[in-house]
Amino acid sequence: MRRFGLILMGILLFAPASLAATSRFDVQGMVCESCAGDIKASLAKLEGIQSVTVDLEHAQVTITYDGKKVTPKTIIKAIDGYGFEAKLVERPTSPRKPPRRPQ
Repeated sequence: MRRFGLILMGILLFAPASLAATSRFDVQGMVCESCAGDIKASLAKLEGIQSVTVDLEHAQVTITYDGKKVTPKTIIKAIDGYGFEAKLVERPTSPRKPPRRPQ
């Protein structure tokens, strides 16, 4: 049993940290549910997108994504590709740093 505990502790200490980041974008031209659906569809095609929250009242989209697989620039290109104009208004949250390995 002790061996299992040590293995589990090793996995937790050395497992890669989540690189999830969250950014907020203004989206000019997004005025209806259909627009929001188009944006969600365009982002669903990108690998690494974890969640998309649309705020029609403020014409903003908040996106959580894997920072190793997709960047804000890639997200903007995907949104702009549907005829909207996206602008980053809130920089990505800092991904959690991996724990230090004992020396």
